[in-house]
Amino acid sequence: QEIEWFWFQSDQSLLVTTLSQSLSVDWTLELEMLSEDEALEFFLTEADYPPSHVLSTSLEAKSIVRRCGYHPLTIRTVARWFRLKQVTAGVVKGLEELNQELSSCMSKLRHSGRSNVIHPSQILAEVMNL
Repeated sequence: QEIEWFWFQSDQSLLVTTLSQSLSVDWTLELEMLSEDEALEFFLTEADYPPSHVLSTSLEAKSIVRRCGYHPLTIRTVARWFRLKQVTAGVVKGLEELNQELSSCMSKLRHSGRSNVIHPSQILAEVMNL
């Protein structure tokens, strides 16, 4: 029912991300998790770096995509967030800060008691709330 609140035009498309299986929609799309290499390439591309950039071998970048659960939407959001961070903090400090903030998000989710397994969409929601 809440989705109808965002339906402003009859020919409009609406993208909804959710863990709920009971959502009544016309069709769903399950995103597959990326491999580590695919995730790093996607992260770099969304952060405006070429896939062959030295960051692709960075432990910090590998940690970031792992903390994103190799999930495309989470990686895309975090990479664009990194793009903004590096303007003010620089590349190295931006990666470090991003990793610390993702670690805080993960810790918050682990201690929330909702579930033992953290789904990447939960990480995405936490990132969006920072």
